Amino acid sequence: MKWLAVAATIAVLAAAAAAAALLLASRDSSSGSATKPPAGPYQGSRPPAGIRAPDFTLRDYRGKTVPMASLRGRIVLTTFVDSACHEACPIILARLAGGLRLLDPETRRDKRCLPYLIRSTTSTPVPPS
Repeated sequence: MKWLAVAATIAVLAAAAAAAALLLASRDSSSGSATKPPAGPYQGSRPPAGIRAPDFTLRDYRGKTVPMASLRGRIVLTTFVDSACHEACPIILARLAGGLRLLDPETRRDKRCLPYLIRSTTSTPVPPS
């Protein structure tokens, strides 16, 4: 049953991301003017003002609950990996960690990376704490 809740959360997040992408695409195409990237080092994509992640709580790899509300004001990189994934998932996690290590400590201070493990049907469920 827990996997169903996780799958539903993923579906909601994917739908929200798709809706945001459609909204941004329609807004950008209606403006008619291309914007240049800022001068200086690459700053990445900036989300529109006012977008907030929904408040949800998941468990980290140690079993500790992590409410999204506790991370307000920080940049959060979130990914979901399957416990049965042994090819692409370790690469994804290594790339996230490597990207964070490239940042200087001052820049890295307000960034968090939260990889959530999705246990496949072959895994042993984590008992509730």
